[in-house]
Amino acid sequence: MFRIVERTGGFRIAFRALTMFAVLGTIGISTMSGNQPLVTVTGLESEKLLLLSASSPGFELAFQPGRLEGYDRLLPFTVVIKNESDQEIIAYSVVWNCRNLDGSVDKPVRSVFDFSDLRPGTHLPPRSTQIVSISTSLEAGGRAWDPYADKLIALYAKYQDIHIALDAAVFADGSSVGPDTSHWIPRWRAWIDAEKEVFTEATQSVPSETISIMHRIAEPGSVLARRLSSGELGHFTAFAVLADRSGSYAECLELARGYFASAIIEEIEHGGLPTIENLRSILRSKVYPDVHSKYRER
Repeated sequence: MFRIVERTGGFRIAFRALTMFAVLGTIGISTMSGNQPLVTVTGLESEKLLLLSASSPGFELAFQPGRLEGYDRLLPFTVVIKNESDQEIIAYSVVWNCRNLDGSVDKPVRSVFDFSDLRPGTHLPPRSTQIVSISTSLEAGGRAWDPYADKLIALYAKYQDIHIALDAAVFADGSSVGPDTSHWIPRWRAWIDAEKEVFTEATQSVPSETISIMHRIAEPGSVLARRLSSGELGHFTAFAVLADRSGSYAECLELARGYFASAIIEEIEHGGLPTIENLRSILRSKVYPDVHSKYRER
């Protein structure tokens, strides 16, 4: 089985980091010689979000010089997202539908998002591209060899066929598109809603009561996290891992609240009042999108 890879960022005065990509129509591509699976890719062409396969014009242009030759074996299973819409993309997920010889399907997902900075141009602007791979080392340019790449190459070779699809995307105005079979749209909405809610509660609290209020906010998430993990909850980042695996908006929201509240507690204990002032500055300057279906009004 593939591991699920997600790009997340660190917590600096409480944020969840993520980024994004886009896609095209279904295209059959020839893979490397030997017993390699047939690879096809599908994007959201009607939304002008394109996925470029290894045989597509423009694919190699997304890579900077310096990629190690060993990564070339992963290129047939890698895509490049090209945003041809008129809006920036702030979150997306790509699914690899990998069919085994017995007909069963493995579905590793790449979820990419970063809501720590929502200023224009910080994610995937119109007419820009990004590399999308289960190998984050290849995504980063492939200049250093990752031993996990060898395992990926062996895993890909055992499948009959692989269909890579853009599963979901969120534009800068909050509108979302895609079949979202991996249910990332409600999770993205929960992360955004939780950050805004917890930051607001922290900045409106009496300073002497902030920590106790954050503990109160985090407690339901702690209870849920202990139940889901069947053990003791460790560092606050454990909330993030469980939230990304949650099965609903409500679950993710509770765990994301725990993440932000616990992180604020840690920041206050190390930084004091400047932490709250920083949060106030964020709330004044940051516009949180209302994540919704692009076609909800229709």
